Amino acid sequence: VALLELYTSEGCSSCPPADRFVSKLKQADIDDRTLIPLAFHVTYWDYIGWQDRFADKRYDSRQYQQVAKSGSRSVYTPQFMLNGESIRISQLNSKTNQINQQSANHRLSLEASIEGEQLKVKLAASQASSTETDHLIYVAIYQHGLSSSVDAGENHGRHLNHDYVVRELHGPYGMVNKEAKADIVTQWQSDWNIADMGMVAFIQPAQSNEVLQAVNLKFE
Repeated sequence: VALLELYTSEGCSSCPPADRFVSKLKQADIDDRTLIPLAFHVTYWDYIGWQDRFADKRYDSRQYQQVAKSGSRSVYTPQFMLNGESIRISQLNSKTNQINQQSANHRLSLEASIEGEQLKVKLAASQASSTETDHLIYVAIYQHGLSSSVDAGENHGRHLNHDYVVRELHGPYGMVNKEAKADIVTQWQSDWNIADMGMVAFIQPAQSNEVLQAVNLKFE
């Protein structure tokens, strides 16, 4: 399964078309056994005057790390990465097909339940054949149907809509003896709407930007 990461910001005037593209993927009801999108809002545009409420410095760090591991220095918004590789949208279909044709060496599963005001998650991973490479697993909680009326910065006066917005990123969790398990407990936030939410687990080598497998769990 291919993981599409968008690095975006409400403070960037070039980002709304990329946000709309990701929303179109939701409207098209893409097969999440083929492609899973996530939108990471970064903080480094906040200095212009608009504070992106969905941004987090952890997402800045992830973008910088992914770019560095690829051997590049090009960090920008909007930036699309497919399984760790920076791409143009015109390449999405062909590169997704290439990824889907590869045999997966890893399996991921997610279970979730809401108990009171807590979201409890069970993560499990396994590796079909062993390698000497260390692997890391992340879990992202995302939300659809978000919007902001921007009154400062480059997008002053615009109303922006977002889908697949990462609200929390958990991990990394390491694999031991070809397996990994983790119990994650997080607070259910007052602005989270269960009908618009889900979570994604993905795995990658510790020293590489490549994403090896991903799974999407839509909340109901």
